[in-house]
Formats: sequence, C-alpha cells, structure tokens
Amino acid sequence: MARTRPEPERLENPEPVLLSRILLSAVAAFLGFAVTELIAPEGPWSLLASLVFGIGAFLLQVLTGFGRRGFTWLEGLGEDRHRPAEAETSGAGLPEETIAQLVGGLRRIEAARLPEPAFQLAKSELARMATFFEALGDSTEATYEGEDRDWLLALTRWSHTSIEAVSLYSVDVGRHHFLAGDLGRRYLAEQARVCDRGVRIRRIHVLDAADSHGEELREICRQQRELGIDVRILNPNDQATLAEPMRDVVVFDGAVSYETTPAAESGGDGPIIVATRLVLKPEWVRRRSAWFGELWEAATEPFDA
Repeated sequence: MARTRPEPERLENPEPVLLSRILLSAVAAFLGFAVTELIAPEGPWSLLASLVFGIGAFLLQVLTGFGRRGFTWLEGLGEDRHRPAEAETSGAGLPEETIAQLVGGLRRIEAARLPEPAFQLAKSELARMATFFEALGDSTEATYEGEDRDWLLALTRWSHTSIEAVSLYSVDVGRHHFLAGDLGRRYLAEQARVCDRGVRIRRIHVLDAADSHGEELREICRQQRELGIDVRILNPNDQATLAEPMRDVVVFDGAVSYETTPAAESGGDGPIIVATRLVLKPEWVRRRSAWFGELWEAATEPFDA
C-alpha cells in the first residue's frame, strides 16, 4: 500500500497553548531580570535581560511547535520524492521487494568493474527487460527471438482458469519433438500441477499430412489425458472450411496469446523456433480464442479414446 504524505498537526484549541506560552515567557523574563539584578544591579541591564529572555522563550516555543508538526510532513515529502517506484507500482501489485532488489542490483553493476562481455550482457538484458515491461504496460505484444523458455513455464504456472493450445505435429511431435526435450517435459509437469488446481487445459494436436496415424502421437495423447488434459486431434486435410493457416498457439486465461513461429524444415534437423510472440491486445486474443473454439468443434477424439 502506498504511503500517504503526512499532514501537519492541527491544534484543536489554540487558546490554552497560547496562554501557556505567554506564562512560560513571563517566567523566563522574570528569571532573566532576577539573575541580572544579582549580577549587575546598576543600569538598564536587568530590563534588557528580561526582554531578551522573555522574547527568546516565546520564539523558542513557537519554533519548536512548528518543527514538531512540520518535520513529519517534510519527512513524508522527502520519502515520496525518493520512493517513486512504490507510488507508481502500488496499484499494479508488483512486489516492492523485487523492485528494490532490481534497483540495488543495477546500482552494484554500475559501480562494479565488470569485464566488457559481462557488462555488455547486463546492458542487453536491461534493454530487453525495459522493452518487455513497456510492451506489457501498453497491453500490446513482446517478441523473443528464438524459442522462449521462461514465458511459457511462468504463464502456465500462474494460469487460473484455462489453457487452450493448438500444437503443430511438426513442432511438438515431429523431428524437432518439443515435448521430448527438457522444456517440453517441464511444460507438461507444470500443466499437471495446474490441472490439480482446477485449471481446464484443452489441447488440439494438428496432424501432419504425411503421418496422420503416428505411434508417437498416440502415446503422447494417452500421457496427456492421464494428466487431466482434454486432447483432440485435427487433420487439416479433412477440414476444407477452416481457411486460416495452422499456427502453434497457446491462449492463457483467455487473456494472453503465446505464439511461436517455426522455421521451414531443412534437411533432417526438423523445424526450429525462430520467434516467440506474447500478445496482450484484447481483440487479438479474443480472435485467437474464437479460432481455437472453431478448431475444437472440428477436431475429433484421440486414436485411443
């Protein structure tokens, strides 16, 4: 919660305060007069001392009262000026501890004498993070060159209601075999955990025209159904009405579209992911979710259903 700037104290009834200040000033003036009479009874020094003591005591009380009330307000003003991150992010729910840790790390890097490659890496990561947060803040899209790892796992882990996935055979099961790799296994493990939390996961495996009854896909469908994932199969050759090209897409909670772009196959290595997009544009995500719904209705149960 953002801290509000303290307001100066307000005296409910200023008359008793003023009276007490006058009395204390009078006492100080009397003491000044008495002491001066004992030390230098000749001349006007006693009168001058009483005036100085009395006026000084009154001003001291006024300044002390103002300082006591005003210091809290000034202290809050200074904190507001030096803590912009807290004020700007309190509404977003971003963890302040993490923000402070990031700022502290940047300051240490700035002061440290890093080797040139490490320093350039830090600059590159900072620029990437700035672009990423700017894109998310504007609800547009962020792009990662190559195959992402962290976005996919984090989005799966923090899904609350649904995950809708269209998986291309050439990427997930074919020669590239995403699901057989380390990231694919971690991805399935995260899906199993969110299924246990009640998140509904629906996955459409789009067949390859040359291998529409592959044994690998049969086994993958069986494993995913055991984890609680609803699986269907789509043969694009049987669906002439589906005009849009097939894409590898995952829609999280109907609000975030995670899209990968595979490269064209070359030789026997299979496709690789050349780019990953994270799209937050509401209209775009709605269209992706509606497209998934059309594919789901056209798809069929797995081989061993």
